Amino acid sequence: MATGWKRFTGSSPYPVLSSSNNGTVSTYGSKQDRSYRIPWLQGKHSRNDEIQMLAWISEVTGEAISQDRDTALEQLHDGRILCRLLQRLSGGAVCRTINEKPSPFGASENIARFFESLAYFDIKGPTYISPNELLEERNMDGLISLLENLYRRSR
Repeated sequence: MATGWKRFTGSSPYPVLSSSNNGTVSTYGSKQDRSYRIPWLQGKHSRNDEIQMLAWISEVTGEAISQDRDTALEQLHDGRILCRLLQRLSGGAVCRTINEKPSPFGASENIARFFESLAYFDIKGPTYISPNELLEERNMDGLISLLENLYRRSR
């Protein structure tokens, strides 16, 4: 698309697909400009998407969730709020018991229930984020992808 647009208008805001001399490596944009990346290709989300998903969780659960990325991940990593979210969305059909103890065992139990309960919405959670990544407060982008899918399925 970029090449055709450039040919038509003389310039293009889109990167051109370029490849190495032997055709083994293809990249968008020049190879010298490594800072240029296509975020959706890497599964990244805009800050606005994160804020919308965190606001949606707050609205559904009634829990105050920080808009700060690290603080929000810290609040969600134990699975309590995520289980409450699934309870409210399913009308209490899933995640009936939530372990409220602030311990690693309680957190892993809640996360296991959360991932099992995603089947109610026909979502395979580990394709977005693994339970260990959630427990260790890593991969916010995977969690946002999972929540976006849950948001679409629950409507």
